Amino acid sequence: MEALVATNTQVKNDHESFVYMAAHDLRSPLMSVKGLIYLMQLDSEKEHLQSYFGLLEKSVDRMNQAISDIISHSQNGTDEIELESVDFKEIAEESINYLQYMVGADLVRITLSTEDGGLFFSNRKKLISIFCNIISNAIRYHDETKDSFLKINVTFNSEGCQTIFEDNGIGIDEEIQTKVFEKFFLVTPDQGGSGIGLYTVKESIEKLGGNIHLRSKLGKGTTFVIQIPNLIAQMG
Repeated sequence: MEALVATNTQVKNDHESFVYMAAHDLRSPLMSVKGLIYLMQLDSEKEHLQSYFGLLEKSVDRMNQAISDIISHSQNGTDEIELESVDFKEIAEESINYLQYMVGADLVRITLSTEDGGLFFSNRKKLISIFCNIISNAIRYHDETKDSFLKINVTFNSEGCQTIFEDNGIGIDEEIQTKVFEKFFLVTPDQGGSGIGLYTVKESIEKLGGNIHLRSKLGKGTTFVIQIPNLIAQMG
């Protein structure tokens, strides 16, 4: 009974923390948008508008990311795993296109390599969420001093799929690499975010029966390696 009470208390505390952080992550950029609109009304100089628009875009992007994290987190807790035939090239391209107007997306050269390994069954919605989260991280944490790239390599067969996301971004300090998949952990707090993006990625992958591994070096870049089983056998 005590264990059940403790579990319920932890769930409640996690929920309250998530609601607080989500509200904060939405309110902060929203107040920035409101302040920028006020400044634009006062400033009659047209040459300043481009700067204001750039700041507005960043604030809207932060709100969009927070909303995406909230949706992914909610779906992971309630969705049944509906299996369907998936096309990894289509999933990757749709994810890239979805993020093409994200701030900084035009500064990261994304290349995609896929191999046709036959029929593959998994959950399309979760795969798109996984791809979008990792691609958006590569964009958000690109190194402005480099010719930034993200290489996506997908290979699969009747047994499973391996997807490698390799970028040359700012990298992740070795001391915190074990924490990046924890709920509410922020790699760089000044970048904003809910701290559940990579947590949701790991949770989604595990729900699909897979695993994810991280390799990163500060100042050099980050590589995520994802293994997901082909669930075609479960289709009967």
